[in-house]
Amino acid sequence: MGKSSNHSERSLYMWKEDKLITKDICFDCGSDEHIHYHHVVPETKGGTMTIPLCIICHGKVHNRDFMKIKELQKVGIEKAKRLGKYKGRTNGSYMNTEKWIQKPKNDKVVKYLKEGYRANKISEMVGVHVNTITKIKKYLSSLEQTNVEPPKPKKKFWERIFNR
Repeated sequence: MGKSSNHSERSLYMWKEDKLITKDICFDCGSDEHIHYHHVVPETKGGTMTIPLCIICHGKVHNRDFMKIKELQKVGIEKAKRLGKYKGRTNGSYMNTEKWIQKPKNDKVVKYLKEGYRANKISEMVGVHVNTITKIKKYLSSLEQTNVEPPKPKKKFWERIFNR
């Protein structure tokens, strides 16, 4: 069953207008494959209620074919791999958040966020996707809630010598 990882802690059932809905099963067709949680009222407009929809039914709601997009993405990645333009992440590789946040571009994002720049402007200046900036904001927010300072990037040997 392919359920969305950001909703994994939900209970198995929910009530919707006197009808008990099984979570992780599509509200419309009953499928249990590739379940998404669709906001009935958009989240940006204050909506909090969601219903489970399979990728196909969710696509119908938004007039998109999510399966086609996913398939096209796979085809594009395979083509880029054949041309040597895409290598992807090495199998089994993992970078913890502290190490990831210290990457030079991400470190610049943190600096610009602290200076009050908006995400779109930071994206242009640093050359990272807005989603990366959102991920960094969430990380910084979680640090603020626990009163922890973000890790400082380690200086390279020559920086330690010449920048005293």
